Amino acid sequence: MVPFVAVTGGASTPAQAVDGLLSTHIRYQGFQGNITASTNPVSLDPQALNTLMMLPGLSSWRQNGGVVVSDILGARAIERFYDDTAQGFPHRVIAKDAFLAGNDLLYLADFALSDASYEEQLANMQDTMRWFQERYESDVAFQTQVDVAVLRILQLKLRQYNNNFALENVLLPETAVPPTNTHQSSMVDVAQNAVTLISPSMDVLAERIRPPNPDEQMVIFTDMRQAQQCAECPTKPYIGLTAIQDRILALYGPQASGQVQADQITSYSFADLEAFLAAGSAPIVYNAVPIHPHPVPLVARGRDGTGRWYGRAFPHRHPPTTATWYKNRCFLPTGSFLPN
Repeated sequence: MVPFVAVTGGASTPAQAVDGLLSTHIRYQGFQGNITASTNPVSLDPQALNTLMMLPGLSSWRQNGGVVVSDILGARAIERFYDDTAQGFPHRVIAKDAFLAGNDLLYLADFALSDASYEEQLANMQDTMRWFQERYESDVAFQTQVDVAVLRILQLKLRQYNNNFALENVLLPETAVPPTNTHQSSMVDVAQNAVTLISPSMDVLAERIRPPNPDEQMVIFTDMRQAQQCAECPTKPYIGLTAIQDRILALYGPQASGQVQADQITSYSFADLEAFLAAGSAPIVYNAVPIHPHPVPLVARGRDGTGRWYGRAFPHRHPPTTATWYKNRCFLPTGSFLPN
C-alpha cells in the first residue's frame, strides 16, 4: 500500500496528491483475519473496500474528498464472477453492487455479455441509469449515498476550475493542448517499468530461453479479429497484422540495435494458420482481400523448416474459442518453441 499512500494522505503537498483512485477487481484471501476466506472483487465488496479506505493515509485522503472510480464493469472477470456459464449479464446488479461498494464513478465499458454490439452495451447503460433514477426516488439510503458521491465529484470539479464553471474557463482552446507525442518517451518508460516478471526467475528464464541467432527466422501469428469503436466507425483489428513485427524492428532492427533484420521476421494471421493446418499437402488458395498496407501472405508452409522462433498475439478480451482453437489446432514441429 506504500505507493498508494504516497500519493494520497501521505503526499508531501496537496498538489502531489491524486484526485482519484481506481478500485480493481482483485480478490484477497485472509484480508480481514480469516486466512481461509477470500473477498469478493474489491470493487464490488463494500466491507473490503471500506476496510481499505480506512487504512492510515487513505482515510484522510478520502475524508478530504478523494474520489474512487470503479474498474471496467464489463470486464471478462466480472462476467464470470456473476455467471460462470457466460449465459447472462446482470447489468443492473453489477452497477448497483459497484456503487454500493463505495465507488463514486462507475466505468460502464464493455457493458454487455462477451462481444456484444455497442448498441446492446448502450441499451444496458441507459437502462441502468433509468433504474438508478428510480432507486434514487424510492430508496432513501440509496439517495443519500448518491448525494455523497455527487458532492465529492462536484467538489473535485470546483477545485479543478477554481469555482468557475464558465465555458471559456472549462474548455481550453486547441492551441493550449500540447501535441500527443510530447510525453511519448515518458509514457514508454512508465509502460516498461510497469512490467513485472512474476515467474520464472530471471536466471531460469535466461537458461530456458536464449535470444534468436542472427541467422534464425521468427514467425508471428496474430489474432486478427476486428471491432468497431462506434456504430459509424470503420472496422479495425484489435492488433495489426505486423504490430508485433514492427515493434521488434523498432527495438532491435537496423535502425535500433541491429540485432534483427526485416527479412528475418514473417507475420501471419490466425486465418493464414488455420488455412495452412487445414490444407494438408494441397496448395493454399486465398480469396480474402489483402489487409492494407501488407498483403495476406500466400504461403505459411516452409517457415517451420527455418523458423525456430514462434510468437502469437491475442486481443486482451479474446473469447475462449480463440484460445481453445489455438491449443487444439496449432501443433508445432519437434524442437520448436512457442514463448508465453
